[in-house]
Amino acid sequence: MLKKKVVIVGAGPGGLASGMLLSAASCDVYIYEKQPTVGGRNSALQLGDFTFDLGPTFLSMPYIIDELFTAVGRRMSDYLKLIELSPMYNLVFQGESISMYRDRDLMKEAMQSFSPADVQGYERFMEGIEKKWNALLPILQNKHDSILDYGRWRFLKALPQLSLGKSVYDVLSDYFTDERVKLAFSFQAKYLGMSPWECPGAFSILSFMEHKYGVFTRSAASISFQKRWQKLLKRMKGRFIQIVVFVKCLWIKAGQQAFYLKMVSALKLTK
Repeated sequence: MLKKKVVIVGAGPGGLASGMLLSAASCDVYIYEKQPTVGGRNSALQLGDFTFDLGPTFLSMPYIIDELFTAVGRRMSDYLKLIELSPMYNLVFQGESISMYRDRDLMKEAMQSFSPADVQGYERFMEGIEKKWNALLPILQNKHDSILDYGRWRFLKALPQLSLGKSVYDVLSDYFTDERVKLAFSFQAKYLGMSPWECPGAFSILSFMEHKYGVFTRSAASISFQKRWQKLLKRMKGRFIQIVVFVKCLWIKAGQQAFYLKMVSALKLTK
């Protein structure tokens, strides 16, 4: 039986992850990348002896990466060393500051010193938003490419947890009274390029995710992880093409599974 041939355009985290899973499923994988290095938005800039990350320098929910490596029979710890940050970060408000912790006891101690009236609000927040998180997770983990998907039970069941008509700031106001504390638990809306007053209330799960799963950094530059990832793909017989190809167009013939790529040399694009 012939192997299925799979072409992946782009060697960012999504392309690398897809390549791993498809290679493990015995597909013949080709990955086309126009840049001289892998990583996409997680790549790096090399200047002399110094390496500067171009992407995020911290991450949360590392269990997702762990699940990816486990799915292909590998251990994440062999490729990526993570260090949990405790405190996760310090927030300063006009001379006063609060350290934010994943550990609930440490977090309640910090809240007691900073805003005693909101200690119970913190407990209610973690319990209340966890219910929202559990309801929204099946939606986040499934595709919705048909209008019928929005009529599925997993979506209908989550509707009450979407906080429709509320912003992230509004949701936080249900739990906290101190404006500084509201900001401490809502600034994560900026990860989406939005303010807490405009960001839909469903995204109050962002700060919950940090407090539930922690914040981690790497023991080395992100590019080193991407290179290890690339070597792993090669060992899994994923065929990797760098620099050489810039995918310009994709044609799919109607009613057929066959497709054609129009590609040009990435080197030519720089001339």
